[in-house]
Amino acid sequence: MIEESIMAGRLKYKNDDHSFMQNLHFRYSMSFAEAECLTSEIKQMIRDTDYLADGQEFFSAIDIAEPAGKPLKLCRTKRVKLTLRCPEDLEVRKKGGLREYIKTVLSRISWQALEQGSLLTQEDLAFLLNSSRANIKRLIASFRKQGDYIPTRGNYHDIGPGISHKYEAVRLYIKGVAPSDIAMRLGHCLNSIERYIEDFCLVISASLEDYNAIAISRFTGISEKVVKEYLVLFDRYSLDPQLKPFLNSLIEDFSRRKLLKKNSKGCE
Repeated sequence: MIEESIMAGRLKYKNDDHSFMQNLHFRYSMSFAEAECLTSEIKQMIRDTDYLADGQEFFSAIDIAEPAGKPLKLCRTKRVKLTLRCPEDLEVRKKGGLREYIKTVLSRISWQALEQGSLLTQEDLAFLLNSSRANIKRLIASFRKQGDYIPTRGNYHDIGPGISHKYEAVRLYIKGVAPSDIAMRLGHCLNSIERYIEDFCLVISASLEDYNAIAISRFTGISEKVVKEYLVLFDRYSLDPQLKPFLNSLIEDFSRRKLLKKNSKGCE
């Protein structure tokens, strides 16, 4: 672990972000804090373009619509953008070692592929992570043992398309995973994770006022599919005596903040 910590400390400065911040600081006399903020904003602007950030690469994965059992050579593929390395991974490696680092990347690229309309196979993951298929199978089994779902092509078509990245993000939060760690694991920005949690609270608050899924979808703008996923998630974990207090507190806090916001607007 000491060796991993030293390596992480040295590698965190060897990326495009740090190079760009250095240029802003030395060439344009920006403070490091200003340079970091500007770098973050620029990254957000180009996130959805064909630009590849440091540690990203394009990969051709099987289209999500292709059924299980269809010969691979006949399957349509899609080009997807995958994040194989990012600065935050160094902290994961420092704290959890190589195995936790690989698990984080495996989860992230699997969810990134799904969000872009494709699915990675175990062979894809073995190739991308410079590992063996046997090791990938063991890692996926360890996720399953701890109750986490990884949307590989085999898992997705076996279980069905009932789990979205939004469902998984909220599920992990309910299970006690920090939003920043969820963002790393699913390959999303922190703002998106926080928005999913807020949407979940909004849906559950409305359901507790006896609105059905169709009505909730209409006045929130959240798709009916996601609304139903959130309702299933709440029903599932509200029966758990260990998680029920946290869920109740989460919804109560959301309702309190919504009421305060409404009252402050009324006073203006």
